[in-house]
Amino acid sequence: MELRRPRSLLSKHFLLVLFLIALLFRLAAARFPNVVHPDEIFQTEEPAHRLAYGYGVVTWEWREGARSWVFPTFLAGIMRTTDWMGAHSAGYLRGVALILSLISLTTVWFGFAWAKRASGIAAAIIASGCCAIWYQLADFGGRALTEVVATHLL
Repeated sequence: MELRRPRSLLSKHFLLVLFLIALLFRLAAARFPNVVHPDEIFQTEEPAHRLAYGYGVVTWEWREGARSWVFPTFLAGIMRTTDWMGAHSAGYLRGVALILSLISLTTVWFGFAWAKRASGIAAAIIASGCCAIWYQLADFGGRALTEVVATHLL
């Protein structure tokens, strides 16, 4: 029984270090803004900006009621609470990237948990390490795309 405790403690510390590495990768990717898909702006961030600040572009999906306001409302809350983080839009965009990057860490957790259950601690370390540093997971982790956030929550 005493031999298992240090191993469990070691895996918890390892997982915490992996969370920090994964968060650093995701925040580093968000530091260089670019547009991967226009939906990131026109279907999530722009409606959220309109909810938070009262002005912005309204596309036809929002005028016709074809999209849900749940995710933009969530982002609007983040924008209003984190606009102190920088001048103009830089502050709340950093806040959005930070919160979405934190949500994306669920991928690292589930990679660890599922691999540990299926094949043991060695597989868990490999799987969670891959989830932490995989370039697509790092690049899209802090992006305000509905598909990406739905995958992290799934």
